[in-house]
Amino acid sequence: MLRVLIAAIFLLFLMGMAQAEKRVALVIGISNYELISPLANPKNDARLMASSLKDVGFEVVTAVDVDYRGMRRAVRRFGKKLRSSGKDAVGLLYYAGHGVQARGTNYLIPIGATIDDAADLEIETLSASNILAQMESAGNRLNLVILDACRNNPFKGRVRSAGRGLARIQAASGSLVAFAAAPGQVAADGTGENSPYTAALVDAIRQPGLAVEQIFKRVRVKVESETGGKQTPWEESSLRGDFFFTPKAEPKKPVAPSNQLGMEALFWNSVKESNSPASLQAYIDRFPEGTFTDLAKIMIDDLRRKSVDQQRNAKAERAKLENKLKAEQLARKLLEEERRIREAELERKLEEERLRTEKLKQERLKLAALPPQNSNATLPQPQTAEEMAALGRRLETGDGVDQDAAQAAHWYREAAAKGHAGAKYRLGLLYYNGRGVARSWLEASIQILEAIKLNHGPAVHTLTEGKSLHDPEFLRALQRRLKTHGLYRGSIDGKWGKGSRNAVLAFAGLAPISDVGNKKTKPRTVRSKQTKAPKKKVSDEKKLSPAIKRCIAKFGKNNRCRTEVVW
Repeated sequence: MLRVLIAAIFLLFLMGMAQAEKRVALVIGISNYELISPLANPKNDARLMASSLKDVGFEVVTAVDVDYRGMRRAVRRFGKKLRSSGKDAVGLLYYAGHGVQARGTNYLIPIGATIDDAADLEIETLSASNILAQMESAGNRLNLVILDACRNNPFKGRVRSAGRGLARIQAASGSLVAFAAAPGQVAADGTGENSPYTAALVDAIRQPGLAVEQIFKRVRVKVESETGGKQTPWEESSLRGDFFFTPKAEPKKPVAPSNQLGMEALFWNSVKESNSPASLQAYIDRFPEGTFTDLAKIMIDDLRRKSVDQQRNAKAERAKLENKLKAEQLARKLLEEERRIREAELERKLEEERLRTEKLKQERLKLAALPPQNSNATLPQPQTAEEMAALGRRLETGDGVDQDAAQAAHWYREAAAKGHAGAKYRLGLLYYNGRGVARSWLEASIQILEAIKLNHGPAVHTLTEGKSLHDPEFLRALQRRLKTHGLYRGSIDGKWGKGSRNAVLAFAGLAPISDVGNKKTKPRTVRSKQTKAPKKKVSDEKKLSPAIKRCIAKFGKNNRCRTEVVW
């Protein structure tokens, strides 16, 4: 009798250890992709792996050909089961399908994912690190991650930061991460019903007595052999103990209780901690009049009630999650519609503003081309250039008449055509400021230089001493005109220095031509090929330029107005 009790106690101890280690797995397989190239084998691989894991004691959460929402629900169910299984539980993730890495992060691709660039991966796919976080938060002793997901890059050309194969994952303490191919390699989908990697892995985990490290070594050897060395499975491990998918079978020692009561107690002790109604029902069937039969029936009713409650709660949770997702989708659609309406309204306003500006521009040009048509039309019509210039000044300043810059420009233009220097200067200022006429740097420079040519004092002073006309575009236009007349040698840079001012004075005949330019530039002289030939004299009036003639008129026939100076 004592031997029977010792054997029963030892058997209960072994069964307690078996009950303590719960095994929970999440198996995902995606084949029927909608927007990228489908794969033939992942769904077959997932079903084969789920069946094999159930055979070795795993409680399996399976998700085959699911979208992003279905994948997240499966991960959530898996995380809850793993956390509720205790510290001694073993967690396992298996994924088969398209996977891609971007910036060192691995992403698992559900069906229906729309990926245009790397930023879409965070929204349309599930990061492997999110699943690892669920597993690590459970605090269980051992986790296994198996990724048969680096078959190819389905977004080549669209996701520029995506690399070949999958990125390495640093295994946390007590974890092992296995890849179907080494970093940078692409795993084969296989020509049969299953990929080479999954087929080899299933065969290995069914072998009794193999530790998990030995299993993956055998898988690596077999896959390399079948693929001719093109695919090398890879693992990252930080396991702190041994794990066997299928423990080595120990020879059973028969325990023969001496009486019926001992057999019933032994049977009852083996099922009383079970959460399976089938185990308790087996006790009732074996001992219908047993000591614990009524208790077993009560426990079966409780377990079934809990199962119904769990299903109801799971259904309510799913409905809540679906409603939340629908609300988020509706909110996104509303925001997108609002953004589209705002953009359309902004485009409409911009188009209206463009059309209005264009219309005003056309009307301004028409008005500028028309003769005076306002209340000033009753003014007496001037006859001489002086009268035209005076009327233009009154219209420009509003002196005793309605101020009208367009009419002022008209009369300035009439007076300038008759050679009036002041009218040319005032017309140049109107072109400079864009008053009454369209702004034109070229026309402004022409009119003001014409006034200077006629020795108009305010025009000369403005360009030599004043600082009011300082726009670089206008100054560049002046420099080009002066250079055309051979009076300016500097750069066309819009900077008004000594060289530019001297050129203006020379153009007005108020400075000798030899003073034109800056200190760093010397005038170039044209020398005759005959070294002793006499120089041309200034008296040859027909060959002198207008600028040289003005210089001679101002300074006399001196050596500073030589014709050998070329400007």
